[in-house]
Amino acid sequence: MRFVDTNVLLYAVSTSPEDFVKRRRAQALLKESGLAVSVQVLQEFYYQAVRRGAMTHEDAFLFLGPILKLPVQHITLDVFHLLLAQRAIDIRTPAEIDHAQGQEYKEEV
Repeated sequence: MRFVDTNVLLYAVSTSPEDFVKRRRAQALLKESGLAVSVQVLQEFYYQAVRRGAMTHEDAFLFLGPILKLPVQHITLDVFHLLLAQRAIDIRTPAEIDHAQGQEYKEEV
């Protein structure tokens, strides 16, 4: 699963001539399978699209309709902690793991 970034959504609705290539790519990407979004991305898109005047509130909601059919990851403190724990596991070197296991062994003896 790949998470869609806010910029992909913003380029997909851009009417700026200089964004033509990015708009086409963003629109094509949004048709691919295996995508997901986060609540944060949805909020950022809505705020930026409406604030910049690129879309009305109604148009932004209409655009987000199909996007909301994608899996939506709710960002919570528990999810954040899980990601931090996973990252901590990923960045430990073999020497650090050996050292930690050695410490555990000493404590058991």
